[in-house]
Amino acid sequence: MSVQPVAHETRPEDVDVLLRGDMPLGVEEYTAEKVAHTTRLAGRPVRRVRAVVTHLPDPSIPEPFRVEASMDVGHTSVRAVGQGERPREAVDAVVERIERRLVRLTDRWQDRSRWTGPPAPEPGSRPGTVERPVEEREVLRRKTFAVAPQSVEEALADMDVLDHDFYLFVDAVSGQDAVVYRREDGGYGAIGLPVDAELPAGVVLRPGPADLDEAAARRRLDDGGERFVFYRDTSSRRGHVVYRRYDGHYGLITPA
Repeated sequence: MSVQPVAHETRPEDVDVLLRGDMPLGVEEYTAEKVAHTTRLAGRPVRRVRAVVTHLPDPSIPEPFRVEASMDVGHTSVRAVGQGERPREAVDAVVERIERRLVRLTDRWQDRSRWTGPPAPEPGSRPGTVERPVEEREVLRRKTFAVAPQSVEEALADMDVLDHDFYLFVDAVSGQDAVVYRREDGGYGAIGLPVDAELPAGVVLRPGPADLDEAAARRRLDDGGERFVFYRDTSSRRGHVVYRRYDGHYGLITPA
């Protein structure tokens, strides 16, 4: 697998590092240096390199340090998340994940292809979610997106480089709000597409979405134990996604 070099590498001082919670000395500098070094693998100019290091002070969490790194490569956003027992372990985990995404993104550009099938499994487990009592959960993040309609292949590729477990998009063929997601068995799934939709190999179509309001969607998420619930909002008639954040609260994604 070859990677085309770039004309420059982001400097550590150009990485925006945000620390949340108590941190040992040197974490900011270590994070900036390691994340900046990943940009050597980008095949296009890199902008807005950012890393958020979070410490969750809960003794029941085995890996209380979480790092989210993101950057814009050309016109594509690349993101990765890592966790660890110590902050440097979490930084090393996110660096490994984002480097794999940068290599796959560059290979995709070279092959002139948006998605060529599921990537090889990554070492280590994906970041987990804090278990929080239902009565304490709140909707802490509401995110609205506005993008041009995409093919299923494009949505899968964007989900991959963003390191998401699911991805809400507008299907270019049907014009419907739809979701692609990672299945527990390592494959991929889709919800919200017509029953006769042509899907890439290895993608399983699930029925849905159900007509729900936000409160009912949150109840279904709590009762079903799933990672997310994709539903058609009874008011706007658009597809929404409610999900469990890493801190145990809810996140909500809606189309513009």
